[in-house]
Amino acid sequence: MINVRRCSIADIEAAPNLAAVLAEYGAECAQPELGASRVNADAYRALEAAGILHPIGAFRGVLLAGFIFPLVVTLPHYGVATATVESYFVARSERASNAGLKLLALAEETARGLGAKALILSAPVSGALASVLRAVRSYR
Repeated sequence: MINVRRCSIADIEAAPNLAAVLAEYGAECAQPELGASRVNADAYRALEAAGILHPIGAFRGVLLAGFIFPLVVTLPHYGVATATVESYFVARSERASNAGLKLLALAEETARGLGAKALILSAPVSGALASVLRAVRSYR
């Protein structure tokens, strides 16, 4: 059974399959204009310590099934808090479990709880996430 919960970067790092999940994420979600993925764990930890990053993980036991990383900040131009999803991924083997929708729902709930007026999420048009977002009518 998949357990989706708010967690810490340390919880994500402790998953014994983290390297495999990150390799799959890097292969599927690569952005050519940004180059190869180079995870900066220190930056994630600093954002978490500053109260900006609010990690959410999907776990099957101790194994990481997926994650979503909302960043919550006040936008200077609008003067309101918003949440922006920095990373969102579910391992292909776990997609039938609805882990992705559960992660998104908890990210929305977390953002609202932190006073965010919107959750901003982007996805490559041809990617798997874009097709999911088209089906969730509250996203545009």
